[in-house]
Parts: sequence; structure tokens; C-alpha cells
Amino acid sequence: MHFDTTAVTGFLQTCLAYGWIWGTTPVTLVDLAQTRPTGFWDWPYISEADDDNIWVYQAEWDPDKEGFILNIKVDQTASLIFSNFDHPPTAYSGGAVFSQLTAFEDDYRLRLDPGSYQLVIT
Repeated sequence: MHFDTTAVTGFLQTCLAYGWIWGTTPVTLVDLAQTRPTGFWDWPYISEADDDNIWVYQAEWDPDKEGFILNIKVDQTASLIFSNFDHPPTAYSGGAVFSQLTAFEDDYRLRLDPGSYQLVIT
């Protein structure tokens, strides 16, 4: 006796893909259940970007060093808008001052020409 199981193949592929992701991703249930730090909502963040022109590889706030780590590639002249900084921020590249961010309403703007950047904004 033979049963046609081709209708189940798509379902099984999805289940197996989720199982593979769950088994190979370094995330545990503890990571998913932990609450965010108390100051999380007060940390600076990127509130606006020229998404068509910027490739973001890393963009995160380091609360211990009080710096925004940013690794990006820019295809065309673009700008990023940062919110939630308490003071006018400065961008550093390789330990030297790269640029002062300019005030933009209540936020700060960083304009970038085409190229790759590894910045720390404090």
C-alpha cells in the first residue's frame, strides 16, 4: 500500500527549518525571558535613517562605556538622526574625533559621505 505524502513535505520543511535555527542559534529560553535593564528606554538610539543608502552592520548602545557603537557602509551621501542623547554627541573613528553631530530639532544628525565607517559616538 502507498500513500502520497507530498502534501506534508512543505509542513515538514518548515518544522525542520525552525528546529535547525533553534538548535544552532546561541539563544536560550533564559535569554528570551530576561527583562531589559532598567535604563534601557533612556539609552540613545537611531530614530531616523536614509535606509536606501546605508548598510548597518552594528548599531548598539554600550551602557558601561556610555558610547554608541556604529559599523556601517554608506552607498550615497546619507544622514542618521540620533535621539535621546543628553548632550551634543561627538563621533570618533580610530580614537580621533571624526565629527560633531549637529542639532536637528530635539535630536542630533550625523551626515556621512560614501564609504565604510567604524564609529563610536559619545
